[in-house]
Parts: sequence; C-alpha cells; structure tokens
Amino acid sequence: MVLKPEEKILLVMTNSTNYAETATNLTKLFSKSGSGIYVSVNKPFETLKQSFIRNKIKVNSIFFIDMVTKTNDARKDSNCLYLGNPGDLTSVSIAIDQVLSSIEGEKFVIFDTINTLLNYNNESMVIRFMHALVSKIRNENARGILLSVGNLKEGMESQLTQFCDKNITV
Repeated sequence: MVLKPEEKILLVMTNSTNYAETATNLTKLFSKSGSGIYVSVNKPFETLKQSFIRNKIKVNSIFFIDMVTKTNDARKDSNCLYLGNPGDLTSVSIAIDQVLSSIEGEKFVIFDTINTLLNYNNESMVIRFMHALVSKIRNENARGILLSVGNLKEGMESQLTQFCDKNITV
C-alpha cells in the first residue's frame, strides 16, 4: 500500500507524461479495499469511467464528482454528480461531505488535480479548500489523495505538504 495504516493523506506530484497512469493506478489500488469519491477537475466522468473500466477498476464502488462537464444545472447520475464549475468550491465541498458521510467501511477521496483548480480560483482559496477537504477526510477516517501535475508554487507546495502525511513524486 502507498500509505502506512497511520497515514491518511497523500500528496502526489507527477508530470504530465505520468499523470493518467498515476491517477488510474492509485484509483485501482484504493478501490480494491473500499469505496470512495473521485473528484475530477480534468476529465469528464464518461471519459474516466471508460478508462477505469478498460483498466478493470470497479466503477460501481466510486462516486464521481465531475467539475468539467458543462451543464445548465448540477445534475446527478447514479454514481456521478455533475457540477461543471471548477470555481464553485462551496458546491463541491458540500457534495464531498454528503457522499463521504454516506459511505460505509473503508473509504477514500481522490482529488484530480490541484493545478487545474488553480486556473479557476486564487491560490489562497485553493489552500483553504484543500485544508478543509483534508480535515473532512480525516474526520471521516478516510484516506485521501491530492494529485498535482507539475510543480506548484513553492509557498503553496509547502502549505499543502503540511496538511498531508506523505508526499511522493511520480
């Protein structure tokens, strides 16, 4: 396992070449031992779903929050909530809260990616959001993966590192 039993939050820094494989492998690993939430700010739900199915990942054990697909209103499928606005941190926070508290047993949250969120929100808002997200994950006794593609600004990286139990570069 990537995390020791006492570790809950993993910050994963990867490059654009390894990004898709890294996200897929981590999702596959975490979904083997529980159910969770995959928050996507990069790829639409349908694209992720097809990729995960090809990679033999149990998509029925994952609830997706799609912040990419543009819709007139937030809409929900059986295992996906479409928010379509990466700037709406309040809605995604509420959605994560509701879904996370409804999952039984081992649970996880994968946030894909911090960098894309920075295209829609200022740095201090993203840091506050990530801090709140990490707190929710810990309060629910879940595990969390925060993905970053490429380098974050030094100040932001050092703050996020403080929230996490372990940091790896892939």
